[in-house]
Amino acid sequence: MTPSASTISTPSTVPGRFSRLPYAARLAILLIGQIALWTMLSAISQTAPPWDNIEELVWSAHPQWGYYKHPPMPAWILYAFTTVFGHRIWVTYLAAEACVAVGLIYVWRLGCAVTTPARALLATVLVSLIAYYNVRGMYFNHNTVQIPLVAAATFTFYRAVRDGRLRDWIAFGVVAGLCMLAKYSAALLFVAFGAYLLRRGRIAERRTARGLTAATVTGLLVFSPHFAWIAAHHFEPIRYAAESTHLEGGQSFSQALSAAHFRALSGFLGSELARLAVFLAVAAWLAQASRRTAADAASAPRWNHPGDWEFLLYAGLGPLAVTLALGVLGGIYLESSWVTMYFGLFGLLALHWIRSGDDERTLARGIRTTVVLQVVAAVALAFTSAVLLDRLGRASRNNYPGPALAKAAAAVWRAHQPGPFALLIGDTWMGGNVVEALRPHGPKLIIDGSFAKTTWISPQWLQACGALVLVDRSPKTNLISTDMASLAARLAQAAPSMRGRIDIPWGTKANGPRVIADWGILPAQDPQRCSALRNAGQ
Repeated sequence: MTPSASTISTPSTVPGRFSRLPYAARLAILLIGQIALWTMLSAISQTAPPWDNIEELVWSAHPQWGYYKHPPMPAWILYAFTTVFGHRIWVTYLAAEACVAVGLIYVWRLGCAVTTPARALLATVLVSLIAYYNVRGMYFNHNTVQIPLVAAATFTFYRAVRDGRLRDWIAFGVVAGLCMLAKYSAALLFVAFGAYLLRRGRIAERRTARGLTAATVTGLLVFSPHFAWIAAHHFEPIRYAAESTHLEGGQSFSQALSAAHFRALSGFLGSELARLAVFLAVAAWLAQASRRTAADAASAPRWNHPGDWEFLLYAGLGPLAVTLALGVLGGIYLESSWVTMYFGLFGLLALHWIRSGDDERTLARGIRTTVVLQVVAAVALAFTSAVLLDRLGRASRNNYPGPALAKAAAAVWRAHQPGPFALLIGDTWMGGNVVEALRPHGPKLIIDGSFAKTTWISPQWLQACGALVLVDRSPKTNLISTDMASLAARLAQAAPSMRGRIDIPWGTKANGPRVIADWGILPAQDPQRCSALRNAGQ
C-alpha cells in the first residue's frame, strides 16, 4: 500500500536516518531492540524466573498432548526454544518476548490493512506500552502465548471476511485451533467474531457460511488430538479451568454475586487500568498534540474500508466485554492476567482520537517516547530485582535462591544415597527451581507427588529409583501455590533417619528472610533398573 502524501517523511520534517527507513524496517529494529532489552536485563537481574516460566520449563522437558492444568501449546513452543538454545532460565524470557514480538507484527499487519502504514506503526508502538507487552512480557505462560495467536486469528479472520477466499478461512481455522491449544479462553474471541458477523448480516451469506464451515472443520481437526488426550485423562484441564474461575473453589450464583465477589471484580478492573495507564497517558498526549497541529481537512480518522472501525470495535472490545459479563452476571472469578491477549487492538482503536495531519511527526514522537519508557521500565525492574529487594531484605520470586537450594538438595541426596539423583518430589515452584538448576543430569520432578499431574513418570520408576521429597516450610510459602497435604504425606513415608531440613538465606542479609524446606528420602529399591529407565528416558 502506498502512503498518502501527508505521511511521507522528509529530512526537514523528521530528521534522522531511522525515520527515512521503510516502516517494516523500523518495526523490525524496534522489535529486535525490545526482545534484546527485556531478555538480557531479566536474565542478568533475576536469580529465578516467574512461577509460570518454571512451570512451563518443567512441562516442556516432557512434550505431551496436554497437561493437568492447560493445553500443550506453550510447552511445545518452549520445547522448540530449549532444543535450540538449551534448557536455561533465560530462554523462557526469550520465548516470551518472541511471542510478544510476533503479536505486534500481526497488529502491524492488521493495521496496514485498515489504515496507512505510518498510522499502523504508531498503533503498534502504542500497544507495546501496555504492561503485558513490556514489564509482564517476560512471563512465559498461556496468556503470553495467546498474544501472537489471538493477533494472528484476528488478522486472518479480518482477511477472510473481507476477501471471502476459502484459503483465508482455512488459515483462520488453523490459527483458531492453535489458539484453543494455548488456552480455552480463546473461545471468547470467537464469540466476538460471531457477534460481528451477525451485526453485519454476513453470517447468512452463502460464501461466509461455506468459509465458516471450512474454518470450523479445520479448527476441530487441529484441536482433536488434545481433545482425545483430555478425554483419556478425565478432563483434568477442563475441571481445573472450571474450579479456577470461581471464588473459594466454586459457589452458587447468589454467592458469586456477593460483596466479596464484587470486591474481586473491582480489583480486576483496577489492575487492568494500572497496566493500561502508560498507554492511555501517551495516547492521550499524542491525541492532544494532534488537535493542536492538525488541519481540519486532514484530521479525520482514516480507515481503508467502511466497515473497518466497526470491526476493530467488535474484535478489540468484544472479548473484554464478554469477560466482564461473565464476571458480573455469571459470577466468574477473573484473574487480571487472563485478559492479557485482548488488548492488542487498543493502539488501532486509539487512532480514532489521534487525528494528526502530520503522521510522520506524530509517529516520531510516539517512537521516541516509547523507547525511553521501555528502557526506563526495564532498567527499573532490573535494579529492583538485582539490588533493591536484597538491600531491603525482601523475599520475592525474582531473588529466590534456586541454584543454592539445588546445590543443597543434591548434597543431601549424595550424603544418604549411593545411586543417581533421579527423582524429586516437590511443588512446581521449589521443585522446579531445583530441577532446572541441576539440568541436564539432575532429577525429574514428580509434581506434588502426583502421577496424575506428572503423567510421563510411572510409579514403577519411583519404586526403582527412589526420590528426594522437599516440602516448603518457608515463612514466605504464601508466595507459592502448592499441594502441601500431598507433599506432607509423601514426606511421612520417609524413615525418621532419612529426614532433615534445609535452611538457606533468601538473599544476602544474615537476618533476612530464609528458604526452609523439610526433606525426606525414599530409598531406591532397584538401582540397576533405575539406570535403565533413565537411559531410556521413560
